[in-house]
Amino acid sequence: MDFQKLFSEFAELLKEVKEQRQEISGLKSLIQKQLGEQQIQSEMIGRISLPEVKDEQLLNRKEAADYLDVHVCTLERWEKSKQLTPKRIGGKIYYKKSELIK
Repeated sequence: MDFQKLFSEFAELLKEVKEQRQEISGLKSLIQKQLGEQQIQSEMIGRISLPEVKDEQLLNRKEAADYLDVHVCTLERWEKSKQLTPKRIGGKIYYKKSELIK
């Protein structure tokens, strides 16, 4: 085999590897940037939603029903009749304890 041809193919492979490394490096930077932005957004959302429930004790449906000594179905009925206003956080339902005291 011709060494010149072999050397030329090797040089071409090295060039391709360098280009792929640059692409990977660019993708890595882009991913890190996106992750950083998502972390900032998550922190901002946490700061926004935490203060409103910070001083308020929240009870889930079972805890609220036990606290009022009623069945969970009763809570649902009170929700439908607008006697109770639940707070939905992450797909779960909570009640402000201060509202239950009323």
